Amino acid sequence: MALCQTFDVGYMTSFLFKNASYTNKKLASSPKHTIPRMKIVEDLIRESQKANGEIPFPWGPVSEMARRGLEASVKEERQAGAKLVVSVYKSNGFAKIEGLVQGLSKGGLEMIHKQIPEAESYLKLKNQRV
Repeated sequence: MALCQTFDVGYMTSFLFKNASYTNKKLASSPKHTIPRMKIVEDLIRESQKANGEIPFPWGPVSEMARRGLEASVKEERQAGAKLVVSVYKSNGFAKIEGLVQGLSKGGLEMIHKQIPEAESYLKLKNQRV
């Protein structure tokens, strides 16, 4: 039985990114705590693909955490954010992440444009504005 079939993935994903899931609010912005949470959601997305079922992810909290990760100053956090966005892209397509991609900085776009070809045009627009 797939991991995704044993518990409510949507609830788990929402909970991971709520401030109430941290022991204090300061930890909610700590890379030491956010990176593993992004990796857990990435694993849940991968498991849902294996289950061949469309598992509804709460994209709002996932999008916000991925954006924060991609725009972070810590390299490992940026990488975790990029992997999370790429996982969502591979499982749900560009339409699911287009709003996120539109709002990314040049640095965030540079992290993902090689794995997400559609992001290349947004990166070119950012380069033209600079």
